[in-house]
Amino acid sequence: MSSYEELILQLQNGTPEEKANAAAELGHLKDMRAVHFLKENLKSKDMVVRDNCAFALGEIGAKDSVRDLTKLLDDESKLVKKSAAKALGMLKATEAVDSLCQKINDESYLVRKSVVRSLIQIGGEKAKKKLKEHLLKEENTFIQNMIKEYLRI
Repeated sequence: MSSYEELILQLQNGTPEEKANAAAELGHLKDMRAVHFLKENLKSKDMVVRDNCAFALGEIGAKDSVRDLTKLLDDESKLVKKSAAKALGMLKATEAVDSLCQKINDESYLVRKSVVRSLIQIGGEKAKKKLKEHLLKEENTFIQNMIKEYLRI
């Protein structure tokens, strides 16, 4: 049995820790065959499993997971929201710009940072306009500097 097959079995039948580890490994492998199994686990009760599956989908380049990742921007866990935002940026998901813009004021620094970074990765006029507006509201200097560097201010 290949390591891919072993990882899929862990993702399907393992403990939450094994599933989370398998998702991370599958992301590193960048094997498109894993997309279906990762998407299934986005509904896991375990936050770390959802988190690792979301990030893995971005690593793999699974463009067909944009809708699923966009839904995760409303997850109860800030770690899951952060990874979903990161994955959308990796995928350069222009169709997710509106949803990302809605999360730019999230109370979590981690989520805001990932949203800003993703909007920068995706680019475009809508993202640029939202980042410019957000710069005045953002209290965190690291995020401010990310935006300023992107806008060349």
